[in-house]
Amino acid sequence: MASFHDLSHLWSTLTEIDTGAIREQVQTPLRVAILGSDAAAAHWLADALRADPFSGDLISLPRTLGVYLLPVGAEALQEAARADLTLFVLPAAQEDIAQPVQAYRALRAENQAQTVVVLHLTGEKQLERLGAERRNWRGAAETLADPDAADALAATLIPTLLRLFPDRHVALAHHLPALRAAVARDLIQEASLANAGYAASTGLAEILPVFTIPFNVADMVVLTKNQALLAYKLALALGQDISVQQMATQLAGVLGGGFIWREMARRLVGFIPVWGLLPKIAVAYAGTYATGMAVFTWYAHGRKLTPARMRQLYKEAAIEGKARAKALIPKKRPHLRLPLPRRKHQKSIIFD
Repeated sequence: MASFHDLSHLWSTLTEIDTGAIREQVQTPLRVAILGSDAAAAHWLADALRADPFSGDLISLPRTLGVYLLPVGAEALQEAARADLTLFVLPAAQEDIAQPVQAYRALRAENQAQTVVVLHLTGEKQLERLGAERRNWRGAAETLADPDAADALAATLIPTLLRLFPDRHVALAHHLPALRAAVARDLIQEASLANAGYAASTGLAEILPVFTIPFNVADMVVLTKNQALLAYKLALALGQDISVQQMATQLAGVLGGGFIWREMARRLVGFIPVWGLLPKIAVAYAGTYATGMAVFTWYAHGRKLTPARMRQLYKEAAIEGKARAKALIPKKRPHLRLPLPRRKHQKSIIFD
């Protein structure tokens, strides 16, 4: 395993990344109000949102989650209206929904811009199957959840929240443990695809003989920064509130060998202009994916990936990376059209 000193040239890229906005967003308090007439249903939802998806432990979130049992007074309603998100929870067995409807209208009168989600607790698979009298929530998002199902929120409420807060995924996961697995998965996938796409774009430039710029050096800077930014986003999304420097110290032993190995692989492949294009993209994808999974495992489970597991992850990701590469590489090599001094009736020359 490489020492932290050996990795100083790679980890120094972390300090060059502007992470202030990301950390500021995470450190900004997030307030979620849960309203409902059924105490058991309201507290079930609160527990589902604060449950650690990896250990199952219930995390205390007094500053984030507030449960308001209907009917509520004017002061409590005003407090709920100041929340970033309000969740109305309606069990299927609750026939009288007059109180939730009244509270919703009063809430809208207090704050029309607030994001509101109505969660129907039911075993039904489609909202359309619910009676029209239960769907009188103009201006609110609606979704379903089956409390008896495993991962009851994974396919319904969690995607809804991520859609409603497209620019705050890391902050949502930081404050609401139930979202951490989904956000971490998306972050790793997005970064892996972004690095694969970048490798494809610079690789296409490499095969054009007119270019002589050493793209490998520039590629390494960009791809390493993208991986470092992914690592920091994962740390924050998985509940950490640390600086970039603190993360670099924590991950030096976790990622050291992976970074050096990826750097060597990219340099070797990049020296082969045409034949190295497909594996170059696959390496960028697989290396980023393996790096993300190593960071995820450390912060989610508190353990390092074994070298054998890292190799297995990389092998699996490389297969996916090659498939992505085939989709990114044009079937025909690009033509470079160079304008030449023209005489009358002379055409441009195309170099293959």
